[in-house]
Amino acid sequence: GEAVAEGWGDATDLASALGTVLEQVSPDELAGVLMVSDGRHNRPERVEDVARRFGILDAPVGMIAVGSQIPPKDASIVSVKAPEAIHLGDRMRVTVEAKFDGYRGHAAKVILKRGEQVLEEREVPIPQDYHREEIRFAQLPQEGGVGDYQVVIEALDDERFADNNSWEFVT
Repeated sequence: GEAVAEGWGDATDLASALGTVLEQVSPDELAGVLMVSDGRHNRPERVEDVARRFGILDAPVGMIAVGSQIPPKDASIVSVKAPEAIHLGDRMRVTVEAKFDGYRGHAAKVILKRGEQVLEEREVPIPQDYHREEIRFAQLPQEGGVGDYQVVIEALDDERFADNNSWEFVT
């Protein structure tokens, strides 16, 4: 079978499940999909992107919700937008979409790194239980060449999925 990264065995990847249906069922035979899930997608790929493909095929996606109404405590990086390349002397702008479930009243530290060097930190207040936040970083690289960057959310207490707290990218 497929190897599962530590911690992801308990994850819900609705986008991948829907994508598998599109790969394995021909459009002529696809009437729709009925999913039985807690509905809490907690992997990086966006469900909306795959669901649009079902809409194009006029194949509805239905959901039978099961499980707890309260999501597990989790902070995660949902997406990172960064340029593929920049010129020395140009400002690099990085936009991070993060989610924080179950941490109302807390604050999270979000860090931009190049290699092991911390470039910038942001303290993000979490005003509600199911909070989404866009965090923007702007850096003027001091050296040329390809850089290995990483955005990290420092671990929060009692977090269920710590493996989704970082995102690596190359610019």
